[in-house]
Amino acid sequence: MPGADNQTYEFGEFRLEKNESRLLRHGEPVALTPRAFAVLVALVERHGQLVTKDELMRSVWADSFVEEANLNVNISTLRKALGENDLIETVPKKGYRFTGVVSADRGTTAVLERFTRTSILSEEESFDADPRSTKRGVRPALVVGLAVALLVAISGIALFSVSRMTARGGAGEIKTLAVLPFKEIGEPHGDEYLGLGFADALITRLSNLDRVVIRPTSAVQQYSSKNVDAATVGRDLAVDSVLDGTIQQSGETLRVNVQLINVRDGAALWAGKFDEKAANIFALQDAISEHVAGLISKDLTSEEQRGLTKSFTTNAEAYKSYVKGRFILEKKTVDEAHLAIRYFEDAVARDPNYALAYTGLADAYFTIADQDDKMSYGETMAKCRAAAAKSLELDDTLAESHLSIALVRFYYDWDWTGAEREFTRAIELNPNYTPAHHEFSHFLMAMGRTDDSLRESKTALELEPLSVKMNVHLAWHYLRARQYDEAIAQGRKTLEMSPNYIRAHHFIGLALYGQQKYTEAINELEITYSLRGEGMEGVSSLGHVYAAAGRINDANRILEELKKKSATGYVSPSDMAIIYAGFGDKDQTLAWLEKAYQERNGEIPMLNVPSFFESLRDDPRFSDLLRRAGLNR
Repeated sequence: MPGADNQTYEFGEFRLEKNESRLLRHGEPVALTPRAFAVLVALVERHGQLVTKDELMRSVWADSFVEEANLNVNISTLRKALGENDLIETVPKKGYRFTGVVSADRGTTAVLERFTRTSILSEEESFDADPRSTKRGVRPALVVGLAVALLVAISGIALFSVSRMTARGGAGEIKTLAVLPFKEIGEPHGDEYLGLGFADALITRLSNLDRVVIRPTSAVQQYSSKNVDAATVGRDLAVDSVLDGTIQQSGETLRVNVQLINVRDGAALWAGKFDEKAANIFALQDAISEHVAGLISKDLTSEEQRGLTKSFTTNAEAYKSYVKGRFILEKKTVDEAHLAIRYFEDAVARDPNYALAYTGLADAYFTIADQDDKMSYGETMAKCRAAAAKSLELDDTLAESHLSIALVRFYYDWDWTGAEREFTRAIELNPNYTPAHHEFSHFLMAMGRTDDSLRESKTALELEPLSVKMNVHLAWHYLRARQYDEAIAQGRKTLEMSPNYIRAHHFIGLALYGQQKYTEAINELEITYSLRGEGMEGVSSLGHVYAAAGRINDANRILEELKKKSATGYVSPSDMAIIYAGFGDKDQTLAWLEKAYQERNGEIPMLNVPSFFESLRDDPRFSDLLRRAGLNR
């Protein structure tokens, strides 16, 4: 049993478990590198004594040659981890002394073993919310522990174990919840997405609960590499509770420590320690989801129960590839999208029935549509359609699957009725799924339903208040609604969050252009151009505004750049149309829009929204184009 015969030391609010390579503060793990932990052990074991630098170097770095600076860095790390406690004294030119009062315990750590997926221990016995009944619960728990131990001894069945289950009153008040990326402790195992993927799996499962709003993965992803205070993050994310934890892999075993935090006072509503074989990671996720759901509500519907333990794949390697693909895709660049495609393809190769992995493929191809200079829009959207259709065939209860097919219906099929049906279904299946609200707002704007679009834009932002993408999306809405002051203000707010966020500069520039402030608009769009890298963000917009402002040579330079690029790769015809519209050349503009129509380009569905093509409104050729696209209103 983990924890047996474990040499432990306690000092102040800290507990050091040597054999477990773990430091706890008030019962919660403190993240330390293996070297820093080894330095701390060496100092604590000789507390009150001088430990020379040479002794520490020989003890911790016996197998390698390092400079004294490495020791200094680890001492600094320890001091930060221990807080303002002055527990490590520097003895000038000699070494260090641990000054804390230390008590040692070589006994066995007592834990309550609980095995899930058996009927031996009920939820009520394990999670007693009434602190007055704590004593009543001890004896049954002990009996249960002995019974389970006997069952395991007799049957030889390896069952899932959970230790240190505690809960306090108030857990039933949970209405909004954020699941933070789990922090990895101990030796790294080459899987940088393990903690983030673990949180994502819990978010997916808990999102099936109708009575609680769960912040989506994209809202918490930014905390994956940060040591943060859970209650503070909870307040930033506007939730009343936060699920926070650590994950540690030792050989073939995963140990997960998790706690549910009340954001209002920072107190733990519930805490648990889970041990399981790494190969059984899905059972681990199921168990934690069930425990948290039990705290949220004691009367889950059968549908909610199924959603908590729904298995999307049983192949651990397929799951890892999917997780990596998803989080790489969040960067939304062409290069990252191609890398994500490789991971999603690996996932479906390992598990051909993995519906979520097909939605990942669909979303990756949609990301590069109209941006990849090696594939046309039609080629990428055909691949997007095939993957979306496959995901829906495999599982029509996934919000992700319905959103993927909705994007195809909207941007490529121009099937407005079918698109709205799929957007609506995605939101019905998961009201907390931010991408569905985000993309639905685009559709509603294209259909001329500006107020409904604003509602969806604000819902997306409420779900992810700290998301740069959702903040700038609201700026997009104001821009398309010709509310230019609001667009600029929202764009500036986004830049306060991320000063070099390219889309914020782009939308601010277009709003300034809408106000006919050409010089200011060009300044913002030139920033966009400089930030674009190899992408196409803002290139045609800058060319259009150059032309409209009378800077013909600059506009021609952008136009020639796109023509040159088209000789070796794909350039969207809508980009060419945008620049010619700046010149006021209706014939060329309409010719390129016709080409975009023939390609079923994604710019066509937005033609009825205020854009660069306002000068064409009275041209019968433009009206005919709208009619053929089904956009004449």
